[in-house]
Amino acid sequence: MTASTGVPVGKERRAYAAQPAHYVSLDKEVLVSNEYTDQTTHCHNRRYLQEILESQIAVSRQYKFPLTLVLAEIAHLRQIQFTYGQLTAETILRELARIIRFSVRTTDLPVRYNEDTFAILLLHSNQAGGKVVSERLKAAIAGHNFSGEGGNLMVMLNFGISDQLSYYDQRGHDLIAAAGKALAQAKADGEGSIVRASEIKALD
Repeated sequence: MTASTGVPVGKERRAYAAQPAHYVSLDKEVLVSNEYTDQTTHCHNRRYLQEILESQIAVSRQYKFPLTLVLAEIAHLRQIQFTYGQLTAETILRELARIIRFSVRTTDLPVRYNEDTFAILLLHSNQAGGKVVSERLKAAIAGHNFSGEGGNLMVMLNFGISDQLSYYDQRGHDLIAAAGKALAQAKADGEGSIVRASEIKALD
């Protein structure tokens, strides 16, 4: 039995929870469509995130579990591109995408959000969990050698984190906006910073 929204209920809940929830939001043909895939990193793209985010928030509220969005922006990607060229910048993006996919669960969703930013949608995770993932990524990236024409390059990310709790009544754009505000604060704090939206609210 399924709810009118297509979200599994009753006995189907366990089967639903055992698979990546974003996989059931769109059919298999859509999943491999170029419209929903970033051609450089082969991650899903921003359009895909926008397509499935409302349904994921609905599932979060119905089943009473948290949902977290992490925005991870590469510091000075345009400067790297200008200095070392487009091919080097694309190699860095592909290597970062591989590190991100390796560092998150199969139920999580890495997305190429825009030119220099990845988004990671974490199911069953709150802001504290998002910070753990961000710190893991930060450590993995610090230990990785990114190669450019001038030798090894130092690549750093800034992280902004927000979450959708089961008792919140918010939309996808609210979740993205909160993560964006946290990311802006992280950039202001300095390269490699991790900021949670709750920390911003505490200062307001």
